[in-house]
Amino acid sequence: MSFRDRFRRGYTTNVFLAARFEGRDLGGRAGIKSQLKPPGLGKRLIIANVTKVRKLVSRLEWSPPEGVWVGCGDHNTYTDDDALRKDAFVRSVATSRSWPPVWDLGCNNGRHSRIATEGARHVVAIDADQGSVELLYRQLRDGGGGKILPLTQNIADPSPGLGWRGLEHGPLLDRGRPDLVLALALVHHIAIGANVPVREVIDWLASLGGALVVEFPTREHPMVQKLLAPKRDGVHPDYERGFFERCLHDAFDVRRREQLGSGTRILYFATPRGL
Repeated sequence: MSFRDRFRRGYTTNVFLAARFEGRDLGGRAGIKSQLKPPGLGKRLIIANVTKVRKLVSRLEWSPPEGVWVGCGDHNTYTDDDALRKDAFVRSVATSRSWPPVWDLGCNNGRHSRIATEGARHVVAIDADQGSVELLYRQLRDGGGGKILPLTQNIADPSPGLGWRGLEHGPLLDRGRPDLVLALALVHHIAIGANVPVREVIDWLASLGGALVVEFPTREHPMVQKLLAPKRDGVHPDYERGFFERCLHDAFDVRRREQLGSGTRILYFATPRGL
């Protein structure tokens, strides 16, 4: 903790003194019990301490950096027409049938998660940016967005199974599967930002087992150019529209394709083979 943290309310009793007492040698379990008995550390005192700490914690508030929702730059590169056409594309798929669970990967501010609720029983909104997820959570909490569950998760480096034998808290894919996946403004971050081959990205999306709305920003797109700028020439030769579409056709049946007016973003709706 920083020097300034030491002057925060509750620090002395609940952090500093607690750590000092915990670090003392109390002679094992028997010694601890014998030292706790004389002061009368009964149920009332324990409840009072817990209530006090809970009140302190409830006052804590984290303020994500301003502009966190546009920190990645993607949402600054949309024209109004592109944004509206993208909304309409997602809405047409989301309302075409009932989708029990929808996963919005790279949800950012939850704009398309909200659109997806028009045809979904519930939506899992996932983003690697803790600030985005926190702000989305607060909006949903205050506005009654009960259909959307916001989660912080790095798709390129997901949390593994945790606890005894990795079974107490399972990895994401063991907790459920989506009927529809939204992968908007995501592929270039995984393929270029996380150095995952394009075919691997598509194969992973196919392994989820659901239908897919995916967006492919071309190499001319400003955010793609930004991701490629610090890298040497010739890397990521697989990040090319033709190859992306071949991979997509190999793994899915492509039902619909739409190029946005800017010319650097293409939207696809695809379903698993044989469905």
